[in-house]
Amino acid sequence: MSQKNKIIEFQILNQEIQNLQQQLQNIDNSIQELHILKNGLEELESVKEENEILIPLGQGIFTKGNIKNKNELITNIGSNIMVEKNLKETRDMVKKNILELSMALEKTQEEINKNVEKIQELQKELE
Repeated sequence: MSQKNKIIEFQILNQEIQNLQQQLQNIDNSIQELHILKNGLEELESVKEENEILIPLGQGIFTKGNIKNKNELITNIGSNIMVEKNLKETRDMVKKNILELSMALEKTQEEINKNVEKIQELQKELE
């Protein structure tokens, strides 16, 4: 492979690593959000029905509300399709999502590591 092609491959791999690192960050953020949700579901389990709670609307804004039935949760299952699930089903779904994202995180990290190895080899060849 010519020197010019090695430089081009080096740049492509570098860009790919940056893209993968961004994906890694996005996956990690999603996992953190799911852990917060999981903790919220665990707290919901201990709340008595008809107790007043603060309901987050987003960006630090809350409204007061009462829990009518903590075992009826409306869940977005994708493509803005909402279904009713009980607390256990919802917790299981969140745990499954955490597991799937953790596997994707691991796979993405492995891909980054492979590309770093390739870059190191190219650096040696370019010296």
